[in-house]
Amino acid sequence: MDRKACGIVIVFGLLSATVGHAKVREGCQPSVYPSKQWCAQSADGIPYSQTFSHQSENRHNMGGRNTGGVYCVSGTAGEVRITNVAFRCEGAFCGWNYNPDGGYAGNVEIQSNKLCFTWRRRWDGKPATEIYQAIFERLETQ
Repeated sequence: MDRKACGIVIVFGLLSATVGHAKVREGCQPSVYPSKQWCAQSADGIPYSQTFSHQSENRHNMGGRNTGGVYCVSGTAGEVRITNVAFRCEGAFCGWNYNPDGGYAGNVEIQSNKLCFTWRRRWDGKPATEIYQAIFERLETQ
């Protein structure tokens, strides 16, 4: 009788230790919600990102101009969050499109809702293609 009771206690102890502790998928991290996790990639290992691009304005012989805008990823606040924004410029005239604070690096700020980011550039020559890649995480059920 004592052996059976002891066996039940051991089994129950093992079950209670694993209940509510779902395994976190690779590329994900726990969230404040017990059954959800923040994932930077799909179950197939493809990173979550969305690319935005635009052609800069032709300012050749017109003088430079500071400009900027806002891009938002597809999703709902609280379920998607931007973690980083990568910038690159393509074309022969990228040297005429630069950061208004100096240099050629992207000038972006992720907004507090984590769904959008603002970008700023100075256009001072012929057009080039500016590309912003928002890297984000999705809140997914475990």
